[in-house]
Amino acid sequence: MEQTNTPNVTTKNKTNWKYLFVVIFVALFSGVAILYYVYLKDILQPVPSPTPISTPKQKEISLSLVKEYDTNLRLAGLYSKLVSFKNHIYFIYLGEFGLELAVFDLSDVFNPQKINSGNELSIPNKEIAAMYFKDNYLYLSGSEAVDEIWMGAYDLLDPSKPTFAWFVKDELIEQIAVSDKYAFLLGSKFMTYDISDPEKPILLSSLETSNIGTDAMCISGNYVYLGGMFKGISVMDVSNKEKPVLVGKDEGATEDLFCVGNIIYQMSSSSLKSSKDRFIVLDATDPIDIKLLKYFGKEELQDFYQIGNNLFITYEGGVLIFDISNPADPILMKDITGDFGLISGQEKYFYSLISDPSNPRNSILKIYEIKYE
Repeated sequence: MEQTNTPNVTTKNKTNWKYLFVVIFVALFSGVAILYYVYLKDILQPVPSPTPISTPKQKEISLSLVKEYDTNLRLAGLYSKLVSFKNHIYFIYLGEFGLELAVFDLSDVFNPQKINSGNELSIPNKEIAAMYFKDNYLYLSGSEAVDEIWMGAYDLLDPSKPTFAWFVKDELIEQIAVSDKYAFLLGSKFMTYDISDPEKPILLSSLETSNIGTDAMCISGNYVYLGGMFKGISVMDVSNKEKPVLVGKDEGATEDLFCVGNIIYQMSSSSLKSSKDRFIVLDATDPIDIKLLKYFGKEELQDFYQIGNNLFITYEGGVLIFDISNPADPILMKDITGDFGLISGQEKYFYSLISDPSNPRNSILKIYEIKYE
C-alpha cells in the first residue's frame, strides 16, 4: 500500500509565526528609520555640497602692500567699525571718553594724514551697533553710557569738520541702509524715512519687527531683504514707502546679507555650534521665490566688501577674493592668509585695519594695491 506523507501542521504553523515575526520586526525597524531620517532632515535642512574653493580660476590677482601706518589709536573690539568714501576712511576707536570717530585722508596713500579724531563730535559712546556711509552722510547707531539709545546722521561734506544733521531717539537701530532719497532703519522697528532734505527727514512708516530678523539688511530695487539667525530672510516690498508689505520668507540661518542687483550674498552658520561658515549665492529675480544658486564652505567667515568687480571676504586667518563680474557665479581668484581685521577700500586700493600685535593699545592701517597678472 502506498504511504501518504501527512504534513505536520504544528511545525508549519510555528514556521509561519517565525516568518511573521521577522516581517513585523523589519517593518517596524524600517518605519523607525524612516521617521528618524525625516526628523533629521527637518532639523538639519541639508543643502547641496559646497562649491570647491581651493583652486583659483581665470586671471590672477594679488595684494601688494604699499603702506603700513601706525594710527596711535586703539581699536574698540566688537564695536570697531570702518568705512571709506572719496579718499577718506572713517573708523571707530576706543578713546579717553569711550567710543570716538577718527578720519584719515588717504589722497596720498604713501602718506596718510589724520585730519580728525577725538570727542568733539557727539556719537554713541558706549556701543556702536551700525555704521553706514552714503552721499557725504555718515550714519551711526548705538547707545550712550547712560543707556540712551539713538541713531545720528552726520554731514561729512568737509571730512575734517563733521557736523550733526539729524537723529532718531529711543530706538534700537541695528541695521542702516540708504537707497535714493530713502533711509531704512532696522532694529526694534523697521522704519522708512524720506531724506530728500537730509537736514529734515520725514518718517513715512514704522513696523514692529517681532516676526522678522534684525541681524542683516540689504536693498535691491523695491525690495528690502531682512535677515536673522533664527528667522531666515524676510522680503519686504517697499514700492509704497508709506506702507511696506512683508511678501515672502526664505528659511535658513542668516547673519549677513549683501545685494548685487537681483543676486543676494548671504553668510550663515551650518549649525548652532559653528560660526559663520557658509557663503551662499541666492537668486532673487522672483523675490517671493528665492533660489539657491551655489555656496562655498569656509570656517570663521567675518565680513565682506565690494571693490569694483571683486568681492573680498575675510575669515579668521585670511581673505578670499572673488570675481563677481557675473554676480550669479562668483569665481574664487585668491585665498590669501594673514590678519586683515576690518576692511574697506576703493578703486585699486584695499584697506585693512588691525590691532598692533606688539601693542594692543595701537592699531595699524595697511594699504594694499590690487594688482592683476
